[in-house]
Amino acid sequence: MMEATKRERRRKNDDREKSSNHEASPEPELPSLPEEVFTEILLRSPARSVGRFRCVSKAFCSLLSHPKFAKSHLDLILRNDAVKSRNRRLILSLNNLFAVDLDSIGDGGEGTSDLTAVELDYPFKEDLDLLSETRSETIKFRLWGGTEMTFDSDSDPPKRSWVDIAGSSNGLVCISSDEDIVFLFNPTTGESKRIPESPESLSSKYVDEELVEIEILGFGFDDLTDDYKVVKFVASNDGDLNAYVYSLRRDSWRRISDMRYRHVHPNSGVHLNGAVHWIVKLEEGQNKRVIAAFDLETEKFREMSLPGEAGDCDHMFMKLEVGILRECLCVVYSCYEMHDVMWVMNKYGLESYWSKIRISMSYISLKPLYSTENDHEEVLLVLDMNLVLYNFKWNTLRNLEIQGVDLGVEFEASIKKLVDCESFVIIIIDEFSYIRTDDKVYIIEAFRMPEKGAIPSPAPSQLLILRPSPLLQWRLGALTALIFFLMLVVWNIDSCSIQSFVQPWRFNTYSVRVTLSPSPSPSLSPKPHLESDKPHRQNLTLNTTTGPRNPDPTRVQVGWIAAESEKNFTANLMRNWLAPGGAPCREAKTVEISVPAIDGTDSVELTAGEIHEFKFQALDESRNPVCIGGDYFETDLSGENWKSRPPVKDFGDGSYSFSLQVHPEFAGEYNLTVILLFRHYQGLKISTARLGFDRKLRNVRLRFLNKPHILLPELKSCQKSDFTRDAWSGRWTRLGRNDDCQISNDGRYRCLAADFPCRKPWCDGAVGAIESNGWVYSTHCSFKLFSGDSAWDCLKNRWIFFWGDSNHVDSIRNLLNFVLGHPEIPAVPRRFDLKFSNPKNSSETVRITSIFNGHWNETKNYQGLDSLKDRDFRELLEKYFSENRVPDAMVVNSGLHDGIHWSNLRAFVKGAETAAAFWRDVFEGVKRRGLKPPEVVFRNTIATGGYARTLAFNPSKMEAFNGVFLEKMRDVGLVTSVVDNFDMTYPWHYDNRCSDGVHYGRTPAKMRWRDGEIGHQYFVDLMLVHVLLNALCAR
Repeated sequence: MMEATKRERRRKNDDREKSSNHEASPEPELPSLPEEVFTEILLRSPARSVGRFRCVSKAFCSLLSHPKFAKSHLDLILRNDAVKSRNRRLILSLNNLFAVDLDSIGDGGEGTSDLTAVELDYPFKEDLDLLSETRSETIKFRLWGGTEMTFDSDSDPPKRSWVDIAGSSNGLVCISSDEDIVFLFNPTTGESKRIPESPESLSSKYVDEELVEIEILGFGFDDLTDDYKVVKFVASNDGDLNAYVYSLRRDSWRRISDMRYRHVHPNSGVHLNGAVHWIVKLEEGQNKRVIAAFDLETEKFREMSLPGEAGDCDHMFMKLEVGILRECLCVVYSCYEMHDVMWVMNKYGLESYWSKIRISMSYISLKPLYSTENDHEEVLLVLDMNLVLYNFKWNTLRNLEIQGVDLGVEFEASIKKLVDCESFVIIIIDEFSYIRTDDKVYIIEAFRMPEKGAIPSPAPSQLLILRPSPLLQWRLGALTALIFFLMLVVWNIDSCSIQSFVQPWRFNTYSVRVTLSPSPSPSLSPKPHLESDKPHRQNLTLNTTTGPRNPDPTRVQVGWIAAESEKNFTANLMRNWLAPGGAPCREAKTVEISVPAIDGTDSVELTAGEIHEFKFQALDESRNPVCIGGDYFETDLSGENWKSRPPVKDFGDGSYSFSLQVHPEFAGEYNLTVILLFRHYQGLKISTARLGFDRKLRNVRLRFLNKPHILLPELKSCQKSDFTRDAWSGRWTRLGRNDDCQISNDGRYRCLAADFPCRKPWCDGAVGAIESNGWVYSTHCSFKLFSGDSAWDCLKNRWIFFWGDSNHVDSIRNLLNFVLGHPEIPAVPRRFDLKFSNPKNSSETVRITSIFNGHWNETKNYQGLDSLKDRDFRELLEKYFSENRVPDAMVVNSGLHDGIHWSNLRAFVKGAETAAAFWRDVFEGVKRRGLKPPEVVFRNTIATGGYARTLAFNPSKMEAFNGVFLEKMRDVGLVTSVVDNFDMTYPWHYDNRCSDGVHYGRTPAKMRWRDGEIGHQYFVDLMLVHVLLNALCAR
């Protein structure tokens, strides 16, 4: 017992001793890092990690927010090429900002890559009070040239402001909703600073109740003074151009003296090598364009000459834009709206180092965004309406599609910006430019925090992606489900009723129906019969059409091919466009056709005068029949003295036919060409350049024989009733030629004498007057070619009102220059209202009013019929019909701008209905005042040519839009006459000899044209002018 007690006592003593020893021994400490080593570790941390570390403790926040740390972090990243080559982001501005991760593009390859967009936050995103500062007054703008525009901004206040990006440097972005509301914004931290208004904005904001006219911004960083600066050009009310510079360090504006520019191209400046660059025009008397570089250190301008060719173009449609390509200054140059060349200054500031770069494809608008860091020599471009990655080494490209943001109505209806925010590149693009004058590109290096101000250290290696809130995600999910449900409903409705709307006779799927008298019913087997591949000559009179016989039994009276619009055109087009797939043959894509009657032959002989119908079947890549329609085939029948478009019928089941007819007077050798341009309505989509198939499927030699028993009725001169037809099927015939004709110094082709006469029945007048070297157009009737005297007899004391795209502008100028005796007028603006007098009799005048409908702002583009959504634009149009006298005639079209603007066919149909209703109300107002409304000449949109055939205003879409808008205008009882510009231009639309792609009437000039030749053929538009005069003057 005692022993046990002793053992217990010893154990307790041992425990107390151990406890005492433990308390006496100090705890071993972790080795502490020197502060400079710890700082170096943080300096090498990714930007996102640095941002999170600031929340660890006050000490971390103090260190990581210090300007010295921010500068060191920035400098380290700028020296690290590996960091700069990853984590690139693209930002889109569509009444919101979206970030896109460009790392997912990958290296090399072709095809299409999908990118995903994520929404960001920024200043004034939801600040309606701030937004109202610029939209609460009635605002007037006076543009250069004296034109005034007024709009009441209270009429329809937007819920969110546009974001304009003036530039960026070191990751700090200069953004604005209006030039007087400017922020410096850090996309990583979301912090921002509002810049005070410039002195001229404060003192001259209202002068005679007008705002200053136009303000253009630029932004950059001066690394010598460690200062961010904003540069602003201000065009004042009296026309003077002034410039101001804002310094973030001084937090104030200063006026820049000794500036000798009279015009600056309306694009924000491009920041490179410590300067901000614009294209400017020097003071009066010099009329010279240069690059103006504003040195951010000295705060002075210096000039650099443009490349030689770029400075030589004095045409009104000359376009120059400055950008950055591979860290070099570049200039994208176009003359006559033709983008041929991109110039790169390989050594900055040395004008002898301009070099020319070409891209191996046709384009309208191009902008370089940034160059990849890989070995593929790839550059991100905006090429026409597509974001592409172009490989300069292999001349290949990949299309980039952005998911997660609607690039349809919103994207196409607005000014677009693309911003790459890491390594920091921010790129801004004001699309399209097709042919646009307001594209912008800016490139920056990395994020940089100023020493003072409310903008803490940005982190350059990544942009912080701001995730949408749970509420936003719920709304997005609900909206997606609702849209999907509605799509199912529409699909089911259309699929149930589609069979009742599939009609056997259609003209090229969605255009006009061909009427043959009498017409055989098509009988096509589902499986095509393929002829032997062995070539042989075949004498054919297949499916020919004849008319009633003459009293002379030896001759047969035949009829002309005639075209008329399809009843319920819009409804049928919509149902066919929405027709569901299902069976494999309905999902298949056409790559080839079978034409049993001509396949395997080397030549086909046909009887001139008769109508010959050839049936063909669409085939997929396995040569199996496609059993759904909607393919858009281009057809061309050309001989030495004949050019026409053989009409195509779509039977809706993958089978088609085309019809040929040549007048016996023009019997001889011909070529028939069949091209598959788009497959199953893909030409109606918003972005079509990558969808164009554009493959020549047949090129067949034909011989038309003149046989005496065939008699065609003689064409009659066009009367008023001939212009009631909605669609034409005509031809161009050549009545004379001069093979030795040369272009004159003024760009004209006077190949035949001005009084070289027409040959009836093809026209009446002097064919030499249209300078076509003998070509003239006729359709179901023949046209008068007007002399100056006969044109003045028709137009004197009349008022002609034009509402349409810029093709109207070309035709008005050509009417004045070539017909009405005013060659001294080199150009007419998009919007004007003037009286012109007869040079031979000043008492005879004609009033011509032209209102451009591509955009409510005449200097911009790509709204089309949707320009009517602007209240002031509507009031401007209504004003001309509220006078004591109203126009005698109104010439109207929708135009190419609608092809770019509307996201889909359904949206355009609504826009056409809205436009027709607007004009109905205008004309009703005229009637209520006891006046006679003007006659309405619907002059439909031309067929775009050459490179433009696969773009957003491609011929398939324009033909469909023509039919829709014409039907809507007829539904409200407005159309008096129709002039089919589409059919007239179609035979010449395959190349760019007669057009720049979108205009057939550009001013003659002895200079390089888009196709590389000197000069261009302008006679097509002159013919259009005379046909329009026929419609206005016919009785």
